Amino acid sequence: MALAKRTGVVAAGVAMPVDTGVKISPFGAFPETELTLAEYPQFPMMGSLALVLTHEGEDVCVATVNPFPADVRPLDDNQVWLKGWGENEGVPEALEKAGVVTRTGEKSATGFAEAELAVVSEAVMEKWRAAHPEVDEENEEWEEMGPF
Repeated sequence: MALAKRTGVVAAGVAMPVDTGVKISPFGAFPETELTLAEYPQFPMMGSLALVLTHEGEDVCVATVNPFPADVRPLDDNQVWLKGWGENEGVPEALEKAGVVTRTGEKSATGFAEAELAVVSEAVMEKWRAAHPEVDEENEEWEEMGPF
């Protein structure tokens, strides 16, 4: 839970952070980081999955962004907007190289930078779904509500 509080990514309801066991080295000389999955509580219809890189239990960076709904279209549950600017430079490429995501090439403005759309691998999504079986039920409810 401390991870969620430090990064601003909050574990909403029963959806707690999930350790994936995936190791990534996106920062050159910086030690290897671990990929943790968390959830953005605001605007869940815009994509609520957060990819967080940690080292020895401390967060290094949040690899994703959860833009304001007016800025982007709704996402599927296995899609995320990646941050590749500032301290996250090189992170999208490292995630793709590790097989965590496949970048689509689609981009969206998020303030003064552009986020890049990616599809999270099925292997990573399986770990998320195994820890949070209720997420599939929530998505079915959103689908029944129809487009906004």
